[in-house]
Amino acid sequence: MITVTLYQFSKRKNSTKRPGTGTNYSCRLKDSCSLTKPVLSFDAGQQNVKANNYCYIPDFNRYYFISEWTYHNGIWTATCSIDVLGTYKDTISNYQGFVERASEGFNTLINDPYVSGVQNIANRSMTPLAIPNYSTDGCFVIRTTGKQYQNTDEFIGGVNTYAMTPANFELLCANLFDVGASDIAAVITEEAVKAFFNPFQYILSIKWFPFPANTIGSETLLTAPTFGWFEGTGVARCVTDYYQVINAGTIARPTSIYDTDDFRAHSPSWTRYTLYLPGVGVIDVNPEDVVDDLDVNAVLDPITGEITYIIGSGSTKRHFTGQIGVDVQITQLATNPMGVISNTLGAAASAFTGNFIGASGSAVSAIQNALQPTQSVNGRQGSMALLKNKTRIELYCEQYQSAPIPTAQYGRCCYRSTIIGSTWTAKDNLFLKLGAASMSDIRATDTEIVELNNMVNTGFYYE
Repeated sequence: MITVTLYQFSKRKNSTKRPGTGTNYSCRLKDSCSLTKPVLSFDAGQQNVKANNYCYIPDFNRYYFISEWTYHNGIWTATCSIDVLGTYKDTISNYQGFVERASEGFNTLINDPYVSGVQNIANRSMTPLAIPNYSTDGCFVIRTTGKQYQNTDEFIGGVNTYAMTPANFELLCANLFDVGASDIAAVITEEAVKAFFNPFQYILSIKWFPFPANTIGSETLLTAPTFGWFEGTGVARCVTDYYQVINAGTIARPTSIYDTDDFRAHSPSWTRYTLYLPGVGVIDVNPEDVVDDLDVNAVLDPITGEITYIIGSGSTKRHFTGQIGVDVQITQLATNPMGVISNTLGAAASAFTGNFIGASGSAVSAIQNALQPTQSVNGRQGSMALLKNKTRIELYCEQYQSAPIPTAQYGRCCYRSTIIGSTWTAKDNLFLKLGAASMSDIRATDTEIVELNNMVNTGFYYE
């Protein structure tokens, strides 16, 4: 005869839960049975034993599920099977291993394959950031060759860079391309000179920038910008710094349906960020970089028209380069100076022969023929439309909806090595799943060890 404690106890097969107080009975152990699957026989006077479904055998120091009750000749017989999780709960508590999943104490930043998506966009949001001094009027940056602006009395073959307001740029163009002369003397003294020495040919480039002239050029105003041998009208500012630093500030992280400590907020499978930068366009931003508000700075090159944005949070910085200076076409006057000289000499000869009217007519005709321009294009025509229409930095967020996370059934990603009992206290519905656990240093049969490791590696309730 052996003593067994019987229980009416409800528990899951994959749980370490142990019963409370039970009732002790005396029984006989069937001769042909195993340690993991004992068969117990109870006397006819113990009819109430059949109401129990769980037992503990002190002699074996093991807990068992009662799989089946059978009755024969007044004897109730219980067929039992080992409960390895209940029996070796203390071993599990003291085991140090790698925990893959847990329903508590998990890491929400780890991408969880158990979380499924619902393929509809649940959130669209946007936050803007104004760029300091951004202007839809802008200014024109002109690069010329000719006299150096610091010393206009000497002919120095340098390159001058000027920033002009649109109004002053228009005045400059009107002065350099004036065909409104009222008499032949004005034509000869002004337009003939411009025919021989076209001032536009000394312009290396013209770019339009969406910034005021006083933010690109110096504070000192220059009233006579130089073009070769010419001095133009229209106030300009000399560009002496070949880069401009723009401190735009901070652009707020758009509204998100996921917290910053949730992996869905930083995974491209769930969250997409796009950033519009004037001069660059729309670019994709890694959601892992948008953990907080973003600092935005930029460096502007007024010579090439390039702008480089430096965007990021903390030590994470990304660089994006684009073209914010728009090329402006320059009209070149393709003239024939030698033709002018030839025709003019012919007019002079006619005058000496007495054909004064013919001479005058030839001279005027020669000048007029010389001033008929044949236009060609220097540089490429950029587009101001988008820069004038979208004037601020904009950060967009799109997010997919998530199906409910089965935390209670499968836990969440944990991925840490720890002693089970020092990290978690056994409680109802606490789910754990170990990775490659191998509990071998225990007093158990090989069958029990294999079953125990299989169960903790497929997931169990630590209760």
